[in-house]
Parts: sequence; C-alpha cells; structure tokens
Amino acid sequence: MIEEEGTAVAAVTPEKPSATVPAAAKPGFAILTFMLVKEKKNGLPLYSLTLIEEETGTLLATADIRTIFQNKYLVIIGDILVVGSNAAAETAYFLFLDGKTLAPKNEGKVPLFPNTSIALSRNLLFAVTRQDNQWKLGKFSLDLNLISVFEAPVEPYTSILVSNNLIYVQAENGAVVSFALD
Repeated sequence: MIEEEGTAVAAVTPEKPSATVPAAAKPGFAILTFMLVKEKKNGLPLYSLTLIEEETGTLLATADIRTIFQNKYLVIIGDILVVGSNAAAETAYFLFLDGKTLAPKNEGKVPLFPNTSIALSRNLLFAVTRQDNQWKLGKFSLDLNLISVFEAPVEPYTSILVSNNLIYVQAENGAVVSFALD
C-alpha cells in the first residue's frame, strides 16, 4: 500500500493485463489512463499505455502496441494520441488509440522524432519530423497526414508552444523562433 495524504491507495502492478478489452471499474469509480515504464533502452524509458481503476489502481487494460516513446499523450474526441511504434523497427509515428479499449485506430506514415513534443491547435497537430536530413517542425491533420513542414531546422527536443496565431519552438541554433499557424 502507498500512503498519500492520509489516504491508502493500492500500488499499481502490471500483472495480467487484458490485451485490449478493459475489465469494468467498480460502480462510481472512473477508469483512468496511465503510462507505465515498460523497459529502458540505452538509458531512455519506453512506455506502455494502460487503463487503471480509480479506487484501487488495478490494471484493467494495456495498449497492444509495441512501443510508446514518451509519457505524454493527447486526448482528442475520446481517442488517445501517442508517439509510438507498432512495428519491429523502432521508428516513431503518431498513433491514435481507442480511448476505451486502447486498440490502435490509426497510425501516421510520417516518421517523428521519438521524444518530440506534440501540440494541438485549430484541429492541427504539430510535432518534430525529419526532412532534408534535418529536424523540422511539421504540421499534421487530425487524420495524421503531413500538411507542411516549416523551413527552419529545430532542436528536436524543443518545446512546442501555441499562442494566438503563432507557434514557438527552439531553433537548431538555440534561439526561440515563431511561425505563423496559417
């Protein structure tokens, strides 16, 4: 048991998860999305997306995909967007998972930097992709197709900040630069 602010909470253990169909949570308690560290490769964690029961932390389901490269995700119209890989090759892509079962629904075709930040604005996704042998900021549709790539090379680990009509990233030279969203 883990003590947290005077309330006992059961420890989450990744034992016997269902592949894609979650067990039911107790009535009155929510099912929560939680990232588990699956393994470490070259010192970097690789993740697995899970559903847990709110009251006990019981593992109800685990996404049936090979690798998730970061512990960040976006929930978009009930589905979950992660940066991961379904294939044996460890190239990163956008993956949409069903928010209730974690089953893969759609996989992007454009490789991404595995630890890219992701941002959503005006039904557009932004992430770092490779073009002309350089890391650049890509603009994607919600069906995960690449719309365009901003010309300036970026630091692949950059944060991505959207404010008003601009998107801010760290350029390859370390400066913060902005691009018009349109």
